[in-house]
Amino acid sequence: MQVKNHLNFFFMIALLSIFLFESKGQKQDLSVQLKGELPGSNLSVYLQKNGISHEGKIFINYSKANRIYNLLMDTAFDSDITTIDTFIVQQFEPIGSKQLHVMLTWKSKECTNLGEHGVYHYYKTNHQIWNIDAGIKLFTAISESEYESNYMHLPEDSTFWEETTNCSYRYDFLIETNGKISIQNIKENLQGNCEAYTADHRAGVYALYGGKYVRVGP
Repeated sequence: MQVKNHLNFFFMIALLSIFLFESKGQKQDLSVQLKGELPGSNLSVYLQKNGISHEGKIFINYSKANRIYNLLMDTAFDSDITTIDTFIVQQFEPIGSKQLHVMLTWKSKECTNLGEHGVYHYYKTNHQIWNIDAGIKLFTAISESEYESNYMHLPEDSTFWEETTNCSYRYDFLIETNGKISIQNIKENLQGNCEAYTADHRAGVYALYGGKYVRVGP
């Protein structure tokens, strides 16, 4: 009996050790927050934040005919995901299509202090167009972008230098009820090394052909 009791004791210790090891290895629970909805539908946009960090994922939740769809949006956000407040969701109907199409619009920002090397700020107004039924992202645009940085180089044995960059652009972005996109009135203010921060699209009208958007006119 005493041997059996000892075996049971060691068995319980082993189980407890395994439990503590697995618990320690588990990642922090993800918090899910509702960030936008399409009125009168079963479509919602959620932010899934990774613990207390500034990283996470954005996904679209949609239910239809007793099925639930989770569409993962971009995961590589170059912005602080905790600053995203609300997604504006708009529905439209491309000519000849009966599938659900939506445009999502949101603002994001990133402010990083580089310590003695300077600071930079990045603000954006983002748009994504989705065919929800097909689970396909059709178009992305940034209609407003402001990037400012002040970088200082502090070498020990060479000349000090400082670089200031101020790059911004904005344009009017409109999607019509038939799905056509209009991009007009592009205005840029580029001071410094702004090659990566110029307008992401040409002005003009974009239409949906063959499952993708193409520019069809000025």
